[in-house]
Amino acid sequence: MDWPTPNAPMLAQALFRRELFGYVKSYMRQGNPALAEYRDKSSPVSLADEFRSLLDASFASSRDLNAMAEFRGYLERYPETPPPNLERFLYWDKLHLAFRPVIAISDVVIDHRPEQILIGSKQIYASHYLEGSLGLIAALDGMDASRRPGMYLVYVNRSHIDALDGAFAAIRRAIVQRRLREAFRRDLTYVAASLESSCGIPKG
Repeated sequence: MDWPTPNAPMLAQALFRRELFGYVKSYMRQGNPALAEYRDKSSPVSLADEFRSLLDASFASSRDLNAMAEFRGYLERYPETPPPNLERFLYWDKLHLAFRPVIAISDVVIDHRPEQILIGSKQIYASHYLEGSLGLIAALDGMDASRRPGMYLVYVNRSHIDALDGAFAAIRRAIVQRRLREAFRRDLTYVAASLESSCGIPKG
């Protein structure tokens, strides 16, 4: 990149987008083996290893449930042929977690079943701060004491945050953690409202 030229920032952005697009296509073909390895610290960080660690921690107490076991298996072995009730999409986001914006790409898997919906959101790239993130949502049919239709909603999100070296590492880490909690809370509120609306569940 010839940085002194006037259009260098625009060219750099175009190159960055092409590289990310190529990375996403490789991931869609190969699955977890195509996940990146971050090399901006003395020790490289494998996204595949980070994801495996997050997956093990998130499903540690649910391995006896068939639906959860199948869902975990697909997350782990993607891109094997998915079951017919699965829906997938990828999206990119621009997050403001601390002092620099974070470009992140996530893979979302939705498993539709008669009495439950399972949703997994796996981060496959982040430009700063996050070394791995996995969100899991389980929406289950339920009724309250008056036999009104209802829903149980379980939300788990596990993230590995960059070591954040330097004099202000503790401050930056605290800011990232606080903003992640705020983002997770917004996500959960949005998902709950969307599910209740789609299922015809009255508010309150």
